[in-house]
Amino acid sequence: MSAFDLADGYFHMFIHPEYQKYFGFQVQGVCYQMVALPFGWSGSPAWFMRLSRQIGAWLADPPAIPAEGGEVSSAPIRNRIFLDDFLLLFAPGGDGPGGVAYVKALLSYLGLKANEKKSSWELETRKLHLGLWVDTASGVFLIPDDRIVKIKSCAKAVLSEVSRSGRWVPARLVARLAGLTVCVSLAFSGAKFFARELYAALKGKGSWAAKVKLSNQAVRDVRLLAAFPRRWNGSCIWPPAVSRVVITDASDEGWGALIHAGSSVLQQQGRWAPGMRRKHIMVRELAAVHFALRAARPVLQQQVVECVIDNSAAYYGIKHWASGSIDLMRVLRKIFWLCDRQRITLPPRLVKS
Repeated sequence: MSAFDLADGYFHMFIHPEYQKYFGFQVQGVCYQMVALPFGWSGSPAWFMRLSRQIGAWLADPPAIPAEGGEVSSAPIRNRIFLDDFLLLFAPGGDGPGGVAYVKALLSYLGLKANEKKSSWELETRKLHLGLWVDTASGVFLIPDDRIVKIKSCAKAVLSEVSRSGRWVPARLVARLAGLTVCVSLAFSGAKFFARELYAALKGKGSWAAKVKLSNQAVRDVRLLAAFPRRWNGSCIWPPAVSRVVITDASDEGWGALIHAGSSVLQQQGRWAPGMRRKHIMVRELAAVHFALRAARPVLQQQVVECVIDNSAAYYGIKHWASGSIDLMRVLRKIFWLCDRQRITLPPRLVKS
């Protein structure tokens, strides 16, 4: 892997002269007009990504670049982009140095410059990219120790405010903890799970200077973030090899599941309690997953269990460990903690019913 950061970011994209008047501001009685994308405009990221995606397309299908003494060419270069941050991926045994030389030639040809202080051109199997360790040798994303310390410290600051003010916490502090948590979601599968109640609290803010009231669930989640056990740090870059398969379905009357564990196939089923019959089918589909995992717990411990379901709400709920539905979140919490205690990795697969 290799990585680079474009220097000057948005200033690479100029604003058409006819539209510069709409990007004006006044300082000490003097009016100024922006001639390049301003960092404070909400539309800047989307417009800048047009440039970044085009660079990514050229790297994926490299054209020959005129250079001194001839042309520079390269084999296709896999890349991952976030605004002005580029991660370059080279196959083992491939021409990594040649690919890096091509990228530098392409930037020069396009009139762009890399920020050398933030770039890491050296070819390595472990890179710090966008605040996370990307380890292609082990196949995992990892959170650096200093970022875990920041999450813990911020969570403890929130808990301190909770104890002083009866769950009323400054909105900025809540947003900071939610942001720190979600930013590591590639390496922490439960990031959105723990940030969900924090974002729900922020919906009621009057301003960033105001305080918001955290729910009891949010306080419980913050306490867990303040502890942040080591087992939460790390997530697979590539889909892990499946060792068990659980197929579930739900109806108005009950639920059923097939558990494929090696050469054996287990069957589980049950009928709904009156209260569950009144729930939406999405909740029942997700509850079927919970009951199936709980019933087959002995054969699923410490396994990669592919969960096959035909309901999109249940699928996306498990995939992201979050949902906008309160009822779905109740069931998701049960599944999350069951998987956490039993060390079950649960990649979902959606099938058409």
